[in-house]
Amino acid sequence: DYSEGKELTNKEFKELANNPPSWMKVEESSFINSSGKPIEAKKKIIKNKADNLYIFPTSKIKNKELLEKQKKNYELLEKVKNYEQLEKENQDQKINNLIENGENEEVEFKASLRWDTKLNVLNKSLELVLISEIVGMLNYRGGNILIGINDDKTVNGIESDINSFNLTKDEERFQNHLSEIIINILGVEYKQYIKINLVNYKGFKVCHLDIDASPKICKTKPIKKYGEEAEKYSNQVFVRSGAQTRALSPADTVELQSTKFPFSGTISLTSIDLY
Repeated sequence: DYSEGKELTNKEFKELANNPPSWMKVEESSFINSSGKPIEAKKKIIKNKADNLYIFPTSKIKNKELLEKQKKNYELLEKVKNYEQLEKENQDQKINNLIENGENEEVEFKASLRWDTKLNVLNKSLELVLISEIVGMLNYRGGNILIGINDDKTVNGIESDINSFNLTKDEERFQNHLSEIIINILGVEYKQYIKINLVNYKGFKVCHLDIDASPKICKTKPIKKYGEEAEKYSNQVFVRSGAQTRALSPADTVELQSTKFPFSGTISLTSIDLY
């Protein structure tokens, strides 16, 4: 697709190979003929760093226009790398600021998703506690939940959570499991307001839930597993209050509906537990 330009002579090629611009890489290579025998050993070739394009002496594709385009591609690639590095630094700074400022109306720390860090055992009911925190922020004004951070701001990461899964034990499994919990207990329509990010922080893997405020009131669905703990969290509306999350009574739910979500439709109170 490139217009053909002037071929590089051996002399021009040698000069280019000996003094390559920063966006090129010079490598040693060997060439073979159809019988598999080397034609000329260790002949210098120029390898473009951006897309592994090889340029050989007397090749038809090596022309000024092509070289200029590849140079621009490399410069663009460097800009992308710089942007990604800046984005990572910004993410690290955001996590650091959230931890330093401590828990509040919009920030919650959870030591783990489902691993009891005190007893050092699997405790799946902890997933319900996390869900209540998510619902509370959806019904308030959004917020941030950091999984892998203790209440005292120390970091223990989510590695124990990842290792608690059967068979597949990796970050993707963690993310998929958390997404499934959210969808199964809240509904797929609320997943769009919850961003799940796994970040490296001080040598640990931490999960950052970036939660937007929901445009309509959110309550949990009937929960069929998790044993006796399920009853406490089934068909419940939670809301953030200070650095805590509380379940609402039917009367409080009606008030929340009328004040914060007046145009989002009504919510059935028949399935909300009475106190």
